[in-house]
Amino acid sequence: MRLEAFAHNLQSQGGWLPKMPGTREMKEAMHRSRRVTRAIDGMQHASRPSMDVPQKDRVLVVEDDSSARQAMAMLLEYEGFEVQSAAGGNAAIELVQHWIPDLVVSDLQMPGGDGFALVSALRSAEGCKDVPILLVSARDEIDRRINGLDLGADDFMSKPVEPEEFLARVRAHLRSSHRRKQLQHSCTIDESTNLLNRRGTTEALMVEIERAKRGGCFSLLFLDLDNFKQINDSHGHAVGDRILRIVAQSIESARRSVDRAGRWGGDEFVIVLYDCTPQGLPATVRRFRDAIERDIILDDGTQVQIRCSIGAAPYVAGTSMEELLAEADKNMYSNKASRRAAVSPPLHSTSDGSP
Repeated sequence: MRLEAFAHNLQSQGGWLPKMPGTREMKEAMHRSRRVTRAIDGMQHASRPSMDVPQKDRVLVVEDDSSARQAMAMLLEYEGFEVQSAAGGNAAIELVQHWIPDLVVSDLQMPGGDGFALVSALRSAEGCKDVPILLVSARDEIDRRINGLDLGADDFMSKPVEPEEFLARVRAHLRSSHRRKQLQHSCTIDESTNLLNRRGTTEALMVEIERAKRGGCFSLLFLDLDNFKQINDSHGHAVGDRILRIVAQSIESARRSVDRAGRWGGDEFVIVLYDCTPQGLPATVRRFRDAIERDIILDDGTQVQIRCSIGAAPYVAGTSMEELLAEADKNMYSNKASRRAAVSPPLHSTSDGSP
């Protein structure tokens, strides 16, 4: 669809525009908006640490009118966003089960789940509790605005909307969302290993348990280094910290992108294995053990062995997080007592200990 037809569509379907701009005006407005977006993104990229965020921000458009929905999606896609759309609140809730947006733009009056019900549902949905929600409605009575904001929406715009103001609000909410995610990220990372810390690991585990309740599966590994206290006592904490970093790098090299790994505390690590069945656990345990266990040579020529004990536990329906951790921990101590790790031959020998 050409920009001229696109502009007509925005005006006529759902009252998005206050007046009909020409093709030139539409192009100029969009180009101005894109220049602002690129400038802001450049400043943010230069100042913020590297994070696992999508390359494109995801925006979910919820609108029952198909033409208005298509027009809004086109406007956002033209600005460089990844866009999905839904015809009502119920369809939107189904969509976010497997596609988590960075921002939701929703009409209020829709069959199949209105905007108010959608806000309430999103604020209780795993993964969407903090996603910004922008409500748009042709009716802007103050009680409707207050109701939407009290339910958990972040902003409210009345139709017809000005495209540049709308896009500016979208960018503003996404900037705030990114800052919040950065803060959350810094609160969930272990500084020594750059893995998840205990809090981050707990959150990842809770997410997987919720997913498993809807029919998924996963397993847990609880890993403990053998004789780590002796290494610290004999060679000092600097060597111990170096070994922790080596182990963390090895875990990262062995895990799949869908798995989550964290330092539970001291020399203990927890690995959450997405979609891993009991049948797949033995090979997975071997993969992590092979990646971790090695001999390293210290600066003074001393050889240090890195060995680990691993306990595995598949998630069983109805099991709590505490019970799952306790099962994996028990199996880890059983593994340590049987000295299986001690009889494994060294797999690597490097002068600097790098994986």
